[in-house]
Amino acid sequence: MSEDKPFGWRPLSDEQKEKYRQDGWKDDAIAQFEAQNIYSPNDTAVLAYEISIATLVAAAKRHGAEFIHDVRSELTAKSDKGAASDSVEDRVEAEILREFVEDGDWESLITRASGDSDG
Repeated sequence: MSEDKPFGWRPLSDEQKEKYRQDGWKDDAIAQFEAQNIYSPNDTAVLAYEISIATLVAAAKRHGAEFIHDVRSELTAKSDKGAASDSVEDRVEAEILREFVEDGDWESLITRASGDSDG
């Protein structure tokens, strides 16, 4: 990475640039998009996610893989309850949980907890 680029900057892929062109953007506008293409995640979200994954793995190492299955079941129950709520906030959070439960790589967590991988 060039010294004149801010921390977190990353170039646009050729595919991203082509998509902008197809959407009617000119090269100077695409260059501006690329100059502002900085990865800046929410610090709290990154920390919360990484701490929760580390906690799951550590607890499963101590208590067995069933611990991870139990956590997944709890999240599923919370998602189901929220999805049936009258509260918009509950329904939105339920959808986030549902996607996490469905899309999460639970087997890799179990593998890490069993010591079969460095994770």
